[in-house]
Amino acid sequence: MAATKGGLIPHSNMLGGAMGSSGTQQFFIKASETANFFQGDLCLLDGNGEIQPSTAVTDVRTIGVFQGCQYVDNNGDTKFSNTYNETITDGSTIAHIVTNPFQVYRIRIANGDANVDTLTRIEIGRNFDIEYNGGDTTTGLSGMCFDSGTSGVTTVAQLKCVGLTNVDGTESPTNSVRATTYSHALVTLMPSISLWTADTGI
Repeated sequence: MAATKGGLIPHSNMLGGAMGSSGTQQFFIKASETANFFQGDLCLLDGNGEIQPSTAVTDVRTIGVFQGCQYVDNNGDTKFSNTYNETITDGSTIAHIVTNPFQVYRIRIANGDANVDTLTRIEIGRNFDIEYNGGDTTTGLSGMCFDSGTSGVTTVAQLKCVGLTNVDGTESPTNSVRATTYSHALVTLMPSISLWTADTGI
C-alpha cells in the first residue's frame, strides 16, 4: 500500500523543545513557473529572490517548506490555495513558506515509490534523504516522504531524524521498548542544505 501523502508537516515544537509557531514568510513565485507546488513540499530560492520546488536530493539553497499561496484571479479577487499549478498565471503569486531552520516536521516513512515502511528508535540522530513522489492534485498535499533506505550515521543528507511517532502520536520512543516501530519521523532540515544556516549565500 502506498504511503499516506502529506510531505513535511510542521510539528508543534522546534529543535530543543521550544514551542513552534509554524509561522511563514512570503516569497514570489515567478509568472513563468510551470512546476507544481504542494503543501509540504521542500522549496528552494533562486537568484531572483523567487522560489522553485526542490526536485532532487542534491538540491541546495533550501529555504523551507511550502504551505500554500495567494494570487489574484481573473475577476480581481484574491484567492488562497494550498497548492500552486501552472493554471495560476498571475505574476504576483505569493508563496507562504515555513522558514525557521529549527522547525521540527513530521513526515511519512517510506522505502521506494511511497511504499509504507517503519523504523525503530535506533535511527534517531541519523541522516536521511527525501523520497520524491508526485503530489496529490485532489488534496493539494505533497507526496514527499522520508526515504528509509538512505540512513547513515555520518553521511550528508537532507533530513536529520530527531524523533519518531505514529500519525496519531501514540507509542512515544521514550516509553516504549527499543523494537517498537513507527510510521512517521520527526525531522529538521540539515544545516548543510539550508540557505539560512549555510556559510555562503546565493
